[in-house]
Amino acid sequence: MKTDEREIDGILVKTVQLPAMRAFKLLARLAKAVGPALGVLTKFDPNTQLEAVAGEFAGAFASLDADEAERLVPEILIKTTVFIPDERGGSEKLLTKDRIDDIFTGRLMTLFRVVGFALQVNFQDFYAGSAPAAPRNPSAPSAA
Repeated sequence: MKTDEREIDGILVKTVQLPAMRAFKLLARLAKAVGPALGVLTKFDPNTQLEAVAGEFAGAFASLDADEAERLVPEILIKTTVFIPDERGGSEKLLTKDRIDDIFTGRLMTLFRVVGFALQVNFQDFYAGSAPAAPRNPSAPSAA
């Protein structure tokens, strides 16, 4: 599975891609929860200033149920680890709401960027605007 990492607001973030069926299930939940916002999310680059797209996000998320949003964030971040700069060079898996709260309280913009990055890793083909590549079968004859 693909792993990608990026520094976001001084925190090194590492996300491992979800298995296909788990990602598909998450995508179905996202589509149901944020419907119109999915188009906005696919245009979002976690490295840009959120203020530049705040209007689009506000409209897209107007119908998002707050409780479902709270349930979705840990699901999106289930395979994400953040490396917090400290004397030990520690890392934290973002598996629970409590750990997410501990790390991102007072840093909601950073949390939003980390969620955006995890979505990009897991739904890269949607962000790239291309069709997913067909799986390769190394034993199949080539059409040379």
